[in-house]
Amino acid sequence: MKKSSLLIIPSIMMGILTIPNTAFGLITTCNRVGCMPSDPSIQVRGINCAMSTATCWSNGTHKTGVESCTICESGYTKVSKSTILSCGSGTVTATYNTCLPTCTTSNCKSDTSWSAAGTGYQKKANRSCSDSTTCKTTYSYRCAAGYYGSSSNGTSGCNPCPSGGTSSAGTTSATGCYIPSGTTGSDSTGTYKYTSNCYWKN
Repeated sequence: MKKSSLLIIPSIMMGILTIPNTAFGLITTCNRVGCMPSDPSIQVRGINCAMSTATCWSNGTHKTGVESCTICESGYTKVSKSTILSCGSGTVTATYNTCLPTCTTSNCKSDTSWSAAGTGYQKKANRSCSDSTTCKTTYSYRCAAGYYGSSSNGTSGCNPCPSGGTSSAGTTSATGCYIPSGTTGSDSTGTYKYTSNCYWKN
């Protein structure tokens, strides 16, 4: 009888060791599985795709994935992205392609005129394509009419013209300020009128 019991015990122990983790829901590793772009488990999708493929992962109970553009719609350029997907109690780092508007001189134009940028300042946007999908914008600044100086930020560097004078926008020196022709005034000797622009002298 003792010999028989010794044979049964190892058999039971071996059976315990071969029970798969899935029976207890312990598997957390996500592996690649097949899927289609229409799969509802896909978490992240490329946009503006003319054609696409899908990549999915599963841990047996939870499935996730990405849709990746293979061909873009007209006017768009393919760009690679990276994302982190939740998969059960773990995560998966996935790369995929999406389609962004192609940067061109038609949709990335510089301003043709100056606009107000606060009292005494004007600004103008300068735009150019820094890559196939990115329109980069920088700004130029100048002093507004009635001011003189220069500015690199639109908040400092411009000063009002002296003695109530005025100036053209973009004037950099006080000598560009003037009292306009036709301006009238009076002093102890009587009234007067400027017959031409009177420019300031340092």
